[in-house]
Amino acid sequence: MMQRPFGWRWLSRVGLTWFLGLGTAWGEMVSQQALLEPAAFATLSSRMAVTVEAMHVREGGSFARGDLLVAFDCSMSKARLAKERADLQMAEKKHEVNRRMKELDSVSQVELALSEAMVQKSRADVGMAQVSVQDCAIHAPYDGRVSQRHVQPFDGVAVGAPLLDILANGPLR
Repeated sequence: MMQRPFGWRWLSRVGLTWFLGLGTAWGEMVSQQALLEPAAFATLSSRMAVTVEAMHVREGGSFARGDLLVAFDCSMSKARLAKERADLQMAEKKHEVNRRMKELDSVSQVELALSEAMVQKSRADVGMAQVSVQDCAIHAPYDGRVSQRHVQPFDGVAVGAPLLDILANGPLR
């Protein structure tokens, strides 16, 4: 039978010592600290002064990209949008009348240009009102979890007030 120069017991002790001590000398321990953070995290905030109507996630709850997280009471924003659409219809009708009257030489070029400018202004007002209505809901920018809720349903919030702290799912860095 052939003798091995180093016995298995010796090899296992050396390997175990290297593993436990991470390659250091006997009795010396290595301690390392690391800060792990998600790839993406955010504090979602309100873009307008409004009342929170509903919170669709709980603290610690998960969500998918595009899910509705927070809904606001936007009755005023919706009413403003309806008003701006009515103003746009009125401006378009006036411009159409002025265009027809110009063909009959019954209105000046200045009046026609002013009515066209009013239509453009009304379209811009409708666009701003639509953005305001779109801000009535906050959707998830990515898959993740809620780490903290700063508000509850029926709370009034100011512009820029924090609503939710969220963390992205996925690998840590």
